[in-house]
Amino acid sequence: AGEGEDGNARALPTLVGFQPMAAKQESEAEAVKATEDKELEAAIAAIKLRKDLPRPPYPMLPNLSAPGPMAAKVQAVQSYIEKLSYNFTGVNYFDVRKQRPMGRIMETARDITRQALPIKCVEAVFLATYLTQGLRDLERVAVSFKSTVDGQTYKHIILALKHNSKWGSVGLSRRRELYFKELIYDSLADLVLEFKRSYVFTLTARDVFS
Repeated sequence: AGEGEDGNARALPTLVGFQPMAAKQESEAEAVKATEDKELEAAIAAIKLRKDLPRPPYPMLPNLSAPGPMAAKVQAVQSYIEKLSYNFTGVNYFDVRKQRPMGRIMETARDITRQALPIKCVEAVFLATYLTQGLRDLERVAVSFKSTVDGQTYKHIILALKHNSKWGSVGLSRRRELYFKELIYDSLADLVLEFKRSYVFTLTARDVFS
């Protein structure tokens, strides 16, 4: 992982499974992204020209520098992410590649705050990482999951958080129990076990999530 905006690498989380790309692969991926960015910009410009459409509400960024308990700040981050809403369109509005330098991932997170478009679990982790980078007493680890429903494999990722020896998480999915957990768990293993319980419940209900 690289450095954050403040240049302090210690503020960045350990992102499980995030590996750098080869130069040629990154160049090809950037070319594809450039084309996708132009298409997205054109689509956004066309929407802005529609004077009959109401201006969508832009959620206010949480003020995490103000004094207050860490649990409240984590809840503020989660509330902001939820206000962007879950992306059901099947089209990604942002670059969701995890195998990039941390600086590029933070650029994507800033784009998310500017565009305020619907997101999925990967973008939620990018965004939560960006928003919490100034919270020095908060440890962060991206944790990914896989589940199988009727032979189909689904992937999910959340940002696990640790403060004063207690673990919790933030993120986004179709069901809240599959991303948000309060800072009450004694270990990362306990947190993962709680997610396993949530998955069992959700799969029993035959709900498909991100």
